[in-house]
Amino acid sequence: MIRILFIALLVPLITGWFFLYGWDDYQCELANWGVFLVLASLICSGLIPYSKNYRKKPRLMALNHALLSLAILIQLVDTMTYWLVFRKQSIKKHKHN
Repeated sequence: MIRILFIALLVPLITGWFFLYGWDDYQCELANWGVFLVLASLICSGLIPYSKNYRKKPRLMALNHALLSLAILIQLVDTMTYWLVFRKQSIKKHKHN
């Protein structure tokens, strides 16, 4: 149920981004790829329980595991990079806002 809630929140955010900025700006940010992978992982893991013969599909299990692992890795790298490298620059740039 929580996965479906997250999907319902992320899909409008990603599609809204495309309406505002387009694909060219979206693909430049690692954080956006991380959100896209999280969404793909949520969709995959949300659909798997409805598969009747899930245990007989090792490729589906591997895809689910790969998406989840990549999403976690990219989110960790992105978060650590922001807080260790870019946070001070971002605060200086936006201090008047």
